[in-house]
Amino acid sequence: MKVMELLEKELQVPVIKINYEELKEELGKNLKEYEGLVVTAETLAGCKNAQKELASLRTKVDAYRKDKKRELSAPITAFENQCKELIEMIASVEAPIKDGIKVFDDMKRDEKKAMAEQVIAEQVEKVGLNAKYASQLTVIDKYMNLTATKKAVQEDVETRAFALKVEQDREEERLNIIQSVINSENEKIATKINIEWFRYYINNGMPTADIIAEIKSKAEAIYRAENMPKEEPV
Repeated sequence: MKVMELLEKELQVPVIKINYEELKEELGKNLKEYEGLVVTAETLAGCKNAQKELASLRTKVDAYRKDKKRELSAPITAFENQCKELIEMIASVEAPIKDGIKVFDDMKRDEKKAMAEQVIAEQVEKVGLNAKYASQLTVIDKYMNLTATKKAVQEDVETRAFALKVEQDREEERLNIIQSVINSENEKIATKINIEWFRYYINNGMPTADIIAEIKSKAEAIYRAENMPKEEPV
């Protein structure tokens, strides 16, 4: 665009030059008078005066730096303000276009979301996920990308659904084993054990073998309580 050509056309890079080498040499000569000073009781007064002179010189140089920096920064500040004004002009024209694009992009994302939800619902039914695992098969952000295709979404959903089905089957198998142990132990006792008594252990990932040990221990305690020997009458 010609705008960029015009921006560069009159730009001049500022050059800041001071007689640095001459100043440095002269300062070095002056500082030699102060080098090697040792503070003692006899030289204390003279050292204090020397320190004041050095502090005064340091302050003056720093003040000069700040004044010149402020003066030299003025054209840079003006340059920044001009560029900001140009940017605002562009942004004011760009904003309504950008807003309009967003409306259509949001509509497209809503369509992508609805499509993904349909694919998920079909896959849940096809694979046979229960409510617990179906709730984990959610619409993720990449499904709503404007470039996302139905094929790509379907393939990803199928992969996730398969992994969830494996977990679901493993859990069901584990529960069946636990329930079969409970059924076996319940044959020996009148007060029946319920799997819900061990739900905390199941949900918190306790190994199946340990849960079975807990069931057997509970069953044994119930059996002993139900079959306590009767005391002989005195």
